[in-house]
Amino acid sequence: LLTQEQAVIDENWDGSAFDSFEAQFNELSPKITEFAQLLEDINQQLLKVADIIEQTDADIASQISG
Repeated sequence: LLTQEQAVIDENWDGSAFDSFEAQFNELSPKITEFAQLLEDINQQLLKVADIIEQTDADIASQISG
């Protein structure tokens, strides 16, 4: 998605300012992809933690109620 938007910008912007923008975009793009993956990994871990907490709560409630 990000590269698609960059392609649209490429079609509509010429000159040295765009060249600088494109160079910076190309330099930072891998880091943005890595950050997106990191966020996805954190999301998966948080979902697992939430499931564990929910199950633990249900187990405790079951033991209390007999």
